[in-house]
Amino acid sequence: MLAGLAAVAMLFSCVKASPLPQGEGASASASSGSLAAGGGAAGFDSNGKPIAATGTVSVNHNRANARAKALGVKVEDHLKGYLFVSYKDETEAVYAHLSVGNSPLKYTVVNEGQPILRSEAGSKSIRDPYLISKPDRSQSWIIGTDVNVRQYNGDYGKVQRNQSRGIVIFESNGASLSDWKPARISPPLIDERAGFVNAPSAVWDPIKNAFLVTWGSAVFKTAQQDDKDQPPTFIWSAYTTDFQTFSKAQPYYTPKDGAATDMAIAALNGTTDSKSFARFFRDDTNGTLKVRGQISRDGVNGKWTDIGGTDAFVDPKNNNGGPLLFKDNIDQSRWHIWVDGFVSGYRPFETNDIAQPHPQPSSTDGFPVGSKQGNVVPLTEAQYSALSKAWDVPAPADTASGTSPSTSPSTTPATTPATTPSTTAEH
Repeated sequence: MLAGLAAVAMLFSCVKASPLPQGEGASASASSGSLAAGGGAAGFDSNGKPIAATGTVSVNHNRANARAKALGVKVEDHLKGYLFVSYKDETEAVYAHLSVGNSPLKYTVVNEGQPILRSEAGSKSIRDPYLISKPDRSQSWIIGTDVNVRQYNGDYGKVQRNQSRGIVIFESNGASLSDWKPARISPPLIDERAGFVNAPSAVWDPIKNAFLVTWGSAVFKTAQQDDKDQPPTFIWSAYTTDFQTFSKAQPYYTPKDGAATDMAIAALNGTTDSKSFARFFRDDTNGTLKVRGQISRDGVNGKWTDIGGTDAFVDPKNNNGGPLLFKDNIDQSRWHIWVDGFVSGYRPFETNDIAQPHPQPSSTDGFPVGSKQGNVVPLTEAQYSALSKAWDVPAPADTASGTSPSTSPSTTPATTPATTPSTTAEH
């Protein structure tokens, strides 16, 4: 989602709570798409409960394999790198960067800087791509916002009232992360009083044995959406096991006298802990437009505690959104938190205690330039090798041992070419 900074400031200058409708259920996916380059379960019963579950695999080995264990991967699949997916304003398509070995901050742009995926479904655009996989990595999906902002010339009000209530879904062919089926659009995730669904993300909930999908939606008083004042955006959620069928939408985070969007959730200890999670989101209360975080020790639907308070922002000096967070493959105490600075793209931060406020800025040497809202996922050795081969990315000088930000490889990769700055703020 996006808007000019002035429009966003006006949008949230007077935030009032609006009645929260019951979301509608959905039962099937439709539409089609195309590629630019080359255990699910049956769904939910009538009560919105998952019919089947996806299993995980445990291992017990050295330090790197302990991290693999937390993520539920095989002992031979050492974590060896990262995959970063994002998008650009001018194309509204999916781009990919492959890390230089196990450096979480140095990346090589793939496919010669061209999109790896384009959507031909729905609005024929995708923003805010989010890559999510089954716990055993046998299947993956990239979900995103089905919105073509260009056709509305950046008019946020029209976008909010006229875009899709479904999301774009790319599904992998098996376990591959380079071979994807054409895009499709999900059924409506929320009822007709919502203007549209934006910035979807997902996390595996081991208690439910299903993916919790979250997104931002503003809900109008009527389906005609003729309110003079823009209602606030809140975070909504639904469950799915296969990204085909979804449970009924429910309000997930509705701050009193506030607004929020762009939520990303991560399990603090992978599949070994079903209750500890962190979530970061853009706080839009009174036009704040800054990312902050919360911690839960009682599951994704438990009690959430602010990290350092409601004014403890990741980057307090600049407007930002689109947070992503991921754990370091080597230093298991280190977390990386990136925030999208709108016109400037992502800014990286890191912390050795995610439950504490004020993460520190990370090095930007080799960091992708101008990349917009997306996410980063850890890769096993097998996945890293497969992607390097598929995208013809030369192996870095040292990928075997892995590195943390302070000891990153000396190899300097190509980064995303600088793009013309956007005049809009995005989710």
